[in-house]
Amino acid sequence: MNLRDMLRAYDVEIPALQRNYVHGGDTPQAMEIRKHFMDEFVKLLSPLSKGTFDLNFIYGEKRDGKIIPVDGQQRLTTLWLLAAYIVNRYCDDEKKRNDWRALLGKFGYAGRSLAAFASRCIADGTICKEKLAESGLCSDITSGAMARTLSSIAEYENRLSECSFEVLEDSIDRVTFEFEEIRQSADETYIKMNARGKTLTQWENFKGKFAELLPDEDKENGLRARWNRAVEDATDKYIAYHPHDKLLQEILPDNSFFALTARISIVA
Repeated sequence: MNLRDMLRAYDVEIPALQRNYVHGGDTPQAMEIRKHFMDEFVKLLSPLSKGTFDLNFIYGEKRDGKIIPVDGQQRLTTLWLLAAYIVNRYCDDEKKRNDWRALLGKFGYAGRSLAAFASRCIADGTICKEKLAESGLCSDITSGAMARTLSSIAEYENRLSECSFEVLEDSIDRVTFEFEEIRQSADETYIKMNARGKTLTQWENFKGKFAELLPDEDKENGLRARWNRAVEDATDKYIAYHPHDKLLQEILPDNSFFALTARISIVA
């Protein structure tokens, strides 16, 4: 399967419980991951290349016409950003560009208002990496990480610009992965996986567990959907209040929100 196959068949929704897009971070490890990804992709551009760039397994839940990734959202997001960059910068055929933009618009975020808005703007080409940085959206951790990845892709501009869009498009289609469906809820699986790996904070666990208790009949305006939106909006406002302090952005919101919730439950 490749990205275009997936988006033709399903929407892709990154759930609120999942961690931020860390492959777009400004750490040496994240920068090395992006460099490796692009180095592997550029190999596909050679006229002699007939192979694929395999991203291995993407695990997720299928629900209501959507794929909700549990493991692999980092790789999938980087691939999606690369496709958006190439389509919006190099595709001169209006119909083909619009067809691609419609597909790219099927990738987004649940319960993260700033990240969801940024992803829509990136998909339809209304905002580039420079405007994304200028817009203030980068106060959101995931939106800022997407801007950094777009900047990393732009570092390969010389090599990408040598190729026709047809070659670039074919190369995007040759970035492949195996999708493996999980049978239990994505949130429950994600919590179990992180219990064995990167530990979720108390607040992240609480958000996911509490949301599962809420009715979910109305996907857009039901109690669970409104809870997720309200929680992420509060997080976005906290981060926007501390735009230059990564410690406050990444640690204190979780601890503060969890403490506040605990105190409310005690009073109630």
